[in-house]
Amino acid sequence: MQRPSIYKKTLFYLGSAVCGAYGMKLIAQNFTLTVQAQEVGPNHNDMKLKNVHILFRHGARTPIKLTPNVPEATYDKSLTPECPYVKNYKITYLDGGPRPDTTIEDTYRKKQLQGGAYPGQLSTLGFDQMVALGMTLRKRYIEKHGLVESEYRPDQVFIRSSNIARTIDSLRCVMAGVFGEIKDKVTIPVANLDDEILFPNHHFCIAIRLVHRRGWKHADEIEGYRDTRFKIEKILDYVEGEGKGPVKMNEVRDDLVARIAHGLQVPEKLLPYLDEIDKMATLSAKQALCGTPQERDLGLKLAAGPILHMLEERIDNVLDGKSSQRLCLYSVHDSSLVPVLVALGIYDDKWPPYAADLCIEVYEDQQGTHWIRVTYCGNEQTLPGCSGPVITLEEYKKATSNYSIPMQTYWHLCDNEGQEKPSLLDRLLGRKKKVEERRLVPEGM
Repeated sequence: MQRPSIYKKTLFYLGSAVCGAYGMKLIAQNFTLTVQAQEVGPNHNDMKLKNVHILFRHGARTPIKLTPNVPEATYDKSLTPECPYVKNYKITYLDGGPRPDTTIEDTYRKKQLQGGAYPGQLSTLGFDQMVALGMTLRKRYIEKHGLVESEYRPDQVFIRSSNIARTIDSLRCVMAGVFGEIKDKVTIPVANLDDEILFPNHHFCIAIRLVHRRGWKHADEIEGYRDTRFKIEKILDYVEGEGKGPVKMNEVRDDLVARIAHGLQVPEKLLPYLDEIDKMATLSAKQALCGTPQERDLGLKLAAGPILHMLEERIDNVLDGKSSQRLCLYSVHDSSLVPVLVALGIYDDKWPPYAADLCIEVYEDQQGTHWIRVTYCGNEQTLPGCSGPVITLEEYKKATSNYSIPMQTYWHLCDNEGQEKPSLLDRLLGRKKKVEERRLVPEGM
């Protein structure tokens, strides 16, 4: 039986090194990225690269969700060994203090998958993908542009990860690809769960939690979603009720993509519907992460706004001479990239592949004017309403101004847009007082 196209697409982007320099022609064909490179406006090759910010998704991992009523795939524990790269490292809080509690990671450790591996863990394939991405970044920014020294120097390189094992390990792999062997101890800063902004933090921000809930609640209103859901539930012999909600296409996709990535058997009865599952999973996840059409503006301010503002602040610090960290690496998630891509107006409604990279490059011309170039998976992008793919820093900030928000605004929206009155639990915990007394982390950290 001929496999649907998603099988080929998924197998390619998961089995390939990265969505970067390796096989870009095929990737561009498979994913039909939003905007093709355009030869208009200033040429960035005639300018000096001053600063670059790279947000990248982690590599291939074990599934977090499983498909109901189908036999589990077997994920042997040997598939997720200790990361062999950058072994001399420590994890700290953003300000250099002790590492915060690993609340999310701890939930993964409560249940083992069949075979002994834990959910959500970076696999050996994921290691390879992230090292390959790092090698691509080395060629692009060190060998071509000489942005930083070829050996790792923390005064030249900023790094940050979410406080989850797969992103921390992915960052270690990327650094190995960029810098090779690193002799000195590497410090990886992470945030507390209550001040994490590298993904839409529904764990703590009440408004994001409600945006997510409404997004999933109204998933059936997405064209084609309800029909696909009913079809898949029938195939799976799944019946709602008795505490069981409807099947979520993103959860089915999570299971299937992990199977395909690691060469494990996909349930035969689902093979004809892989493309359909992928499409509906992508659209519904976008709605949950970014908000329904009616509250998209709020959803994007909450999910992407703090990240965009953080990037702009760090750009200004480098250009003003307040920071010498010209290469900035952020190890994040698909749920991080989607809202940022949507806010930038360059999301192609394709699920970000493993090791996908979004790069914000800052250039300076001979007159001292600063310019921005955005690439996604190695493809140059043009932001809607902008004059071309290379735009002034001012034009870039104007393009992001609708959604870029400082932390004080973020916390205000989290509390005041989240609910009309505090819940009983919030009142018991004194959450309002906690928010008022919350220590604000410098956004550039």
